[in-house]
Amino acid sequence: MDADNRQRTLADVRKAIAENDGLRLDPAAGTEERLALEQTALALRTIERELLEDTSEALLDRLEAASAPIKDLAREVREKVTEMNAPSKILEHFKGLLSLVVRVLTEAGRW
Repeated sequence: MDADNRQRTLADVRKAIAENDGLRLDPAAGTEERLALEQTALALRTIERELLEDTSEALLDRLEAASAPIKDLAREVREKVTEMNAPSKILEHFKGLLSLVVRVLTEAGRW
């Protein structure tokens, strides 16, 4: 069943539930009629749950499919950030090395 039909069917089931609830709560309804309406209400609620479950699963499938390009993009961004951090790390090492050389030269100059 496609999404439009599922939504229309769900709307029809909800409308039937509302009508059934109105009839079921009618004080003029007899015991047998009320029992039949209770069973109908249970059946309609079961159908509604099944339709909602199908709709939820279809929605989750669509969201997972839509998230695939986002996951790929996130991976690419992480790779680019790693590449961009490499020169910075090299500069940090040179800075440390130069700092050490300056300290050695400063100490050598004091002698």
